[in-house]
Amino acid sequence: MKKRIGALVLAAIVLFVLLGGFLFVLEHANHECADSECPVCAQMQLCMRAFQTISRTVTAVTIAFLCKVSIRSSFARSESVSAHWTLVSLKVKLSS
Repeated sequence: MKKRIGALVLAAIVLFVLLGGFLFVLEHANHECADSECPVCAQMQLCMRAFQTISRTVTAVTIAFLCKVSIRSSFARSESVSAHWTLVSLKVKLSS
């Protein structure tokens, strides 16, 4: 139960960061820069870096999950096949 609550809190934080950053970039997309060290541009770059980081993390987690599922299913297939091939199922007679 604690893991589920933690996952929901983490998902809510990520959603809040994405939505807040998206709204900020959308609102200030066509602003006029006054100087080379514009605080709005710096904040927009920070938001874009957050988007990239979250997107890379989601991609890595998705790839890891797919690898895990693929490996688990290949082991499950090999176990199910090997379970059917026993000496008794093949009716092998052992002579001494």
